[in-house]
Amino acid sequence: MSEVTVEDMPSKIQSIRDNKYSFQKRVYPWTVETFGYVKTMSLVERRQRVIEEAIELLQVMGGSEDEVVKMAAYVFARKIGEPRQEIGGLQVCIAAAANALGIDMDQAREDELVRCIDKVDKIREKNLTKPTF
Repeated sequence: MSEVTVEDMPSKIQSIRDNKYSFQKRVYPWTVETFGYVKTMSLVERRQRVIEEAIELLQVMGGSEDEVVKMAAYVFARKIGEPRQEIGGLQVCIAAAANALGIDMDQAREDELVRCIDKVDKIREKNLTKPTF
């Protein structure tokens, strides 16, 4: 399977609603439009937003801050993984969580992307107030 490059991405935010592109490729123009290219491609920004969303999901599933701290210690005590495998693992875990919660993951992600498209300015403004570490 080939890797995805920036050149593969649609360039216009209107293409987000065009299902001829994969979900990943439809997210790209939204992130560029909303946050700019630098934040879109920043690994620091991406990792902080991933952990933020993961913790929010843990929270709605009844998890605690203590659970997050203990899991972080567990993960950081192990060998660093490979990005491709970790992305795949994250996707598998999200699907399993969606199953446990009785949520259609595909519909939830489409609904969220549409919500994001409709609130570019509000999301951009909120993002400016988020901490970076």
